[in-house]
Amino acid sequence: MKKCCFIGHREIEITKDLENRLDELIERLINNNDVNEFLFGSRSEFNSFCYDVVCRKQRKYPNIKRVAYLCKHEEVCLVGEGDKISKIYQKITETKKSFAEYEEKKEFLKLMKAGRASYVERNNLLIDDSDFVVLYLDTNKIRYKSGTYLAYEYALKSKKNIINVKE
Repeated sequence: MKKCCFIGHREIEITKDLENRLDELIERLINNNDVNEFLFGSRSEFNSFCYDVVCRKQRKYPNIKRVAYLCKHEEVCLVGEGDKISKIYQKITETKKSFAEYEEKKEFLKLMKAGRASYVERNNLLIDDSDFVVLYLDTNKIRYKSGTYLAYEYALKSKKNIINVKE
């Protein structure tokens, strides 16, 4: 079985067209490319958007797995923990909030010790562990030091299958 990660800008333009293309892409990755693990970072609108699409696909394909790659000071809920954490959160803050759940989470010592570059290093680990890299890279607004652009360059050097859903 194969793995796919998602890396993109913190802020994206979410459209129905993008949602449809991403939905079709994930379907193809599952059916035509034997992808059954989807790897996620954090702190980007694109990442959250992809997580939602994969969750919908999981209803149809219950064997697919969501895996969170954590940086320093990050935590996620494993499957079955989200409701419990949500109730505790609501008691403390008096506001409702749902929490994303993953089948697995991965922590890396080198990321726990890393400073500002921890997200770049985490993206590289995501890419290393993936067969497919799905990017949201706006080539009209490229910032050559952005995390997404650096991830794109790393994926190219690593000879990964890169799919830019922004184009």
